[in-house]
Amino acid sequence: MREDLALYPAGSVMVLALLIKAPALRRNWDQPLMRAVCALLVVGCLLAFLAAPPSPAAVNEITGVVNCAAPLVYGVLTAFSGASVVLILHWAGGPADGVRRATRLTVWAFGAVTS
Repeated sequence: MREDLALYPAGSVMVLALLIKAPALRRNWDQPLMRAVCALLVVGCLLAFLAAPPSPAAVNEITGVVNCAAPLVYGVLTAFSGASVVLILHWAGGPADGVRRATRLTVWAFGAVTS
């Protein structure tokens, strides 16, 4: 296997995991932990496909801007980090109000950095 294509199989496995989780998400939409897991999978898939070396080259070529893909990949990486923190908050548990408040603060902070 070519080394520059190594992230595509990882992204494909995450897409498969997301497809397996989709029915459970539809049934249990009210569970924040399930939403956090699926959000992490979605952002992880996007990150794996965007960070593979052929993808930034294609983005740069399509836009015509040198290194246009760098802020895109780093923005998605920051969103992945934020989704990971939210997942950890929900796994850790605690009072529902405290977890909700910490989740909102995390989403706001990582969203501000990503923007």
